[in-house]
Amino acid sequence: MLFNVETLEAPVTRSFTDPETLMYLAAVEEKIELLRWKAREELPDGSEDVAISHLTHALELKPDSPQLLLNRALFHMCREDTDAAELEASTALALDPALAEGYYWRACARAEAGHLSGAAADMRSCVGKLQHAERKRVAQQELRYIEFYLALPRDKTAVAAAAAAAAASEARAARGAELAEQARKEALRMLLAHATHDQTPTAVEAPRAQSPPSVQQDSHKPANAPARDSQERPLKSPIQRGPSGRPQPTSC
Repeated sequence: MLFNVETLEAPVTRSFTDPETLMYLAAVEEKIELLRWKAREELPDGSEDVAISHLTHALELKPDSPQLLLNRALFHMCREDTDAAELEASTALALDPALAEGYYWRACARAEAGHLSGAAADMRSCVGKLQHAERKRVAQQELRYIEFYLALPRDKTAVAAAAAAAAASEARAARGAELAEQARKEALRMLLAHATHDQTPTAVEAPRAQSPPSVQQDSHKPANAPARDSQERPLKSPIQRGPSGRPQPTSC
């Protein structure tokens, strides 16, 4: 645990691993999975805003979940809000620096925002952390794509724009670290509140959600969607490009 339990002024009246607490955690995970399923239901032609709302509610139940942050980042990419997507990925990486998927999606966001050197660095980190051979191959292809554009000659205006994009990325990374620390504290506060019988309405008093129906991942790709090769994008959360070039995630 990265946050010191002893700094919170709350008498813990039962263990975090006692049956009641474990049942509480299982119920929270069940509600989160239902919200994730509802977000997936917005793919591919639903509302990104609705999906983001579902994932935001899920994060209220588990604020220190890097995967939920990355799920939400995908829908920010759909809305072409690369700043928000990058902030989500930076927060996820501050929570779990070993998360290869986090580097992948932050690289995508940074590349779209014009911070190509940062995108290349992130994609190299992704490649270095991936174990799956096919995913690594596709990430390496993405890295070559970014490096190709990074190597092109740029005029003074482009250099200045790249420097501004890099500075903005650094600010988002710092903000992501702050948000990650806040998320850790809030997640622990919620758990301690349950352990001290001071149950919070957000995570405990809501009705127990039913498990969502099983959802098969839709791997269909529109025939007219442009692609760099015949492979889907990696990491089981690919962004597909629609006919307009707008990124569309196929799973969360």
